[in-house]
Amino acid sequence: MLEEPELDHAALAEHLRAGWGLLPGAITFLPVGHDASAWAYDVCEEPGRRYFVKVRTRPASAAPAVVPRLLRERGLRQVVAPLPTLDGQPWWPVTAVEAQVSTAVEAEPRGTSGEDGAAQVSTAVEAEPRGTSGEDGAAQVSTAVEAEPRGTSGEDGAAQVSTALQLGVYPYVDGTTAWQPGLTDAQWITYGELLGGLHRVDLPPDVARLVPAETFVCDAVTEAATLAERVRVAGFTDRWQREFAEHWRRHRDEIAELAERTGRLGALAQTRGLPTVLCHADIHLGNVLVDRSGGLSVVDWDAPLRAPAEKDLVLVLSGLSGEHPATAEQIALFWRGYGPHEVDPVALEFYRCVRRLEDITTFAANLLRDDVGEATRRDDLYWFVRQFSP
Repeated sequence: MLEEPELDHAALAEHLRAGWGLLPGAITFLPVGHDASAWAYDVCEEPGRRYFVKVRTRPASAAPAVVPRLLRERGLRQVVAPLPTLDGQPWWPVTAVEAQVSTAVEAEPRGTSGEDGAAQVSTAVEAEPRGTSGEDGAAQVSTAVEAEPRGTSGEDGAAQVSTALQLGVYPYVDGTTAWQPGLTDAQWITYGELLGGLHRVDLPPDVARLVPAETFVCDAVTEAATLAERVRVAGFTDRWQREFAEHWRRHRDEIAELAERTGRLGALAQTRGLPTVLCHADIHLGNVLVDRSGGLSVVDWDAPLRAPAEKDLVLVLSGLSGEHPATAEQIALFWRGYGPHEVDPVALEFYRCVRRLEDITTFAANLLRDDVGEATRRDDLYWFVRQFSP
């Protein structure tokens, strides 16, 4: 989320000390990313020791910690994994009272967006924090917060949350996202190698049980119908919501056709017996960080999925990987790194439709919330309108 929550920095520092043994000297909110259920912080313990801290309003499962650790153990060193707590857990649960955040009336939870990668820029962390375990400091198990929080926004636009939070600490990557500038020729090959290596990982049974499997049922199909009805009957007074509603009405037939096609392709894909691999499920270039030496790091492993490879490949092959669609030459470089693969056209088209429909419904649902500030609303409207650009 782009607005800083009313989260007391002293309380946050205390939880970082209790959970990871950190002694923060400075905590800076980062207005980055499109995940409306999380906030990001740059935490500097001392010169040269910096961490990326993610504060979630929805608890993460074990998979976002277990999977990145496994991948690093299998040699995929570009993967950024969470650092474990002093007792070996990846996350640290915090109640709203402990975090000293403002309570608020209930509101519908905000969804996440396709453009979820946050730019992480600052000094790289060379050493693990005190109390970490494992070569890469990634955790193997997870704690959970039982209740999902609800919230609203304060008069100054600051986000307010009302129940439990969950903290995660990551190495801070000295780099910027590849979303806008794209990749060099050499980096396209590396990107292909990384994705190919990911898709060839054989999950141990205990890890595979933690990773959801593709069902080919897209929840956004139902969400699109719900939103269409809400736009039809509601009278909006908020300027951002009014402008959103105008765009929705202008494109309602297109949205309905996309939803119908997505459902139909999903039903067809279910019958094809497609092999599944481990997918990142959101590995666009916004989640690829480039450091000063040109090295790549992949973040946001919040939703790994066992699915056909096309789940990840669609971003490259359908022009969805970054600000600028990959050229034929760049795709050829990607394949050089990735290796041979026979693309299933039904799966590819299904995931192309899913991607677009999920972006449309996510940004639409976000715009209908009353618990975010002006900056987030403006950003959500921009991305919603962009879904209908040529």
